[in-house]
Amino acid sequence: MRKSRFTEKQIVEILQEHDRGGNVAELCRRHGISSTTLYKWKSRYGGMDASMLRHLRDVEQENAKLKRLLADAMLDNASLKAVLKKLLTHAKRCAAARMLMEEFKFSSRRAYKLVGIAPVGLRPPCVPAPLSRTEYCSARRHSPIAVPAE
Repeated sequence: MRKSRFTEKQIVEILQEHDRGGNVAELCRRHGISSTTLYKWKSRYGGMDASMLRHLRDVEQENAKLKRLLADAMLDNASLKAVLKKLLTHAKRCAAARMLMEEFKFSSRRAYKLVGIAPVGLRPPCVPAPLSRTEYCSARRHSPIAVPAE
């Protein structure tokens, strides 16, 4: 952004001079500004003193900084969603959504949206992934055996 030739104090003084009834053409010629600039300043800074103008500038700078931070966070969020969608299967995304609902108390709608699963009517049901042959055999081997009661 282009830096102004005038400080906040000078702008306020020019506007106060205009409010006191100074001729616009003479005022603009004396300060080397156009009447458009004067009226832009008046619409933006009219009725302010130098301290209020300084405070406005500080708030605008802070607002710009927060906007940049928000844009960075949104970009990070979008890129992580893309990676999540690409790397995880549907079953793992369902498990991640369940984890979000349990640990962070997210609603199901928010959790499923966050992990990239379609709304309820459009998505396949979230069922656990089937076990592989070795996992199935291992689970059967380690399951408790029912002993008949005597």
